[in-house]
Amino acid sequence: MRPQILVTGGSGFIGSRLVPYLLAQDLDVCCLVRESSNTSALDALGVETRVGDLDDTDSLMNALRGCTHVLHLAGMTKALRSRELWNANERGTKNLVDATLRVAGDKEPAVFVLVSSLAAAGPVLMRGEPRPRSEADPVEPVSNYGRSKRDGEMVALEAAGQLPLSIVRPPIVFGPGDKDGLNLFRPIARFGVHVAPGLRRTLYSLIHADDLSQSIWAVATSGQRCVDEASNQGIYFASHPTNLSYGDLGREIGRALGRRKTWVIPTLPIGVRVVAGINEGISQVFRRPHILGWDKSREAITRGWACDSSRLRDELKVPFDTPLFEQLRATSMWYAMKGWL
Repeated sequence: MRPQILVTGGSGFIGSRLVPYLLAQDLDVCCLVRESSNTSALDALGVETRVGDLDDTDSLMNALRGCTHVLHLAGMTKALRSRELWNANERGTKNLVDATLRVAGDKEPAVFVLVSSLAAAGPVLMRGEPRPRSEADPVEPVSNYGRSKRDGEMVALEAAGQLPLSIVRPPIVFGPGDKDGLNLFRPIARFGVHVAPGLRRTLYSLIHADDLSQSIWAVATSGQRCVDEASNQGIYFASHPTNLSYGDLGREIGRALGRRKTWVIPTLPIGVRVVAGINEGISQVFRRPHILGWDKSREAITRGWACDSSRLRDELKVPFDTPLFEQLRATSMWYAMKGWL
């Protein structure tokens, strides 16, 4: 049977890389979109769109009919009010899980891959030097975003006995088209300056959106499935094997941009919170959440965000064979070509 894949969040940044990847595998792809969504990029690819809303189970059931795989990318990373995060990341996931089970009836439900976040698991562990987090480590999210993503995982895991479910947790995702990631590149491109939160050595993982797309489909086709809430089976961290300190990340971006020198400026946590507070106030006035608002500052002042993707690479043979620097350079060239820098 030819796979029929439903992608939620197909018009977002990760979706804009995942959908073309799936089409290149000669797969049938459709995307769940809201009536207000800008579908011009999907229309240009010739992708079928199905109108629905994560708050409307009936519309989800209509969108799911005939689908063999559900790749759930849709969610919210920043919001003006915390309840918006839980509405999108927990309740939306529960509604989609319920709709997937209901539309299947007595038949085998569609394979369900939930794209969560490293933020749902928590920052690096400190035992002397920072240690990347593995799937076996206990979860400890530090932000409302991370907690809402973890709660989204939990409502999906409640159905693990009925639903062929896997969870993918990426760290920082970057690549062409990423407007949030632009904030990493722009100060270095313009001023040669990279502000690093905190004074301690940190550790960060990244993944290019194309590598994440390959990882998501590998998990969908060959990954293990979750068995219950207590087990970490079927959960995969997806990251490039190269981890960097936040300062070194800035230097690598500077090198990718062709700069001979990038000045890394450490900032005390109180400085991060002050900037976040100002951004939060501006966000409330203009009704647009900032990437470094109050909630995200909780993540920024931790000891780092790194994960070990050995399980994904060993079990599913996802290669990650493009050096991280080359991916950063290609992304910086795309930004420059588009005039975003």
